[in-house]
Amino acid sequence: MSLRKERLSWIFIGALLAAVVVTAYFVLLPQLQPHLTVRLGDGIFNARVITPKDYAKNGMQHVNQLRADKAILHIYDSDGLWSIEMKDRHDSFDLVWLDSTKKVIHIVKNASAESVPATLFSPRINARYMIEMRGGSVDAKSIHIDHEAYFDENNIQGLKL
Repeated sequence: MSLRKERLSWIFIGALLAAVVVTAYFVLLPQLQPHLTVRLGDGIFNARVITPKDYAKNGMQHVNQLRADKAILHIYDSDGLWSIEMKDRHDSFDLVWLDSTKKVIHIVKNASAESVPATLFSPRINARYMIEMRGGSVDAKSIHIDHEAYFDENNIQGLKL
C-alpha cells in the first residue's frame, strides 16, 4: 500500500472517530444536565432546575423549546412576585407558579414572544416556585389551580446548572 493511501486511511479513521465522539457527546449531554422528577396533574416531567444564582450566572441559555416530558423548574429563596420574560423565545410555553407548599397558585397558558399585551408574566400572589413546560401541557396534563406538585426538595440541594 502506498504511503498516500495509508495517510488517507488514517485521516478517514480519525474523521470517523471524531464523528462518533461528537455524536455521543450530544446524545449524552441531556442526561448529564441536572434534573429533578416533578409530578403535576396527570404529568411526570423531567425538570431542569434553575435557581436565581444560576439564572444570573448563565441566563436561560436560549431555551426555545421543550419536549412534552421536559420542564424547567425555577426555585426561589423566598416568596415573591417572580416574573419571567418571554421575548426572544420561538415557541409557546405554559407557566405554572407554585406557593411554598407546592400548590398551584397561577397559570399562564401558551405564553410566547408574540403574547399580547406583554411578554412579561408574573403571578398575582407570592410564589416560591415556577415551572415552564411546553405550550399545551397544562390542558393535556389536566393541571389546575390548587393542584399540588410533587418533587423531592432534598434532591434540589445537590443540583446545579
